[in-house]
Amino acid sequence: MAHRLPLLQKMAHGVGTWERINRAIRERLRVRLKRDPQPSAGVVDSQSVKSTAVGGEERGYDGGKKVKGRKRHVLVDTEGFRAL
Repeated sequence: MAHRLPLLQKMAHGVGTWERINRAIRERLRVRLKRDPQPSAGVVDSQSVKSTAVGGEERGYDGGKKVKGRKRHVLVDTEGFRAL
């Protein structure tokens, strides 16, 4: 574990780095698709995720997918890339 400590410190220190990496990849992919690097429209997408009682109280039931658990939402651009 001691040999991993510097890596963990770098990761904790560089949380903003992941956002910058994600933004750079998204912009490059949009340019490759001949789109403006910055999205002009977005869609709120949702995903039902199964959960267990071990992680806490069950949150609900998605009747369309017949899944007990939680629903998470994310903002995506028109190509499906995370916007935030």
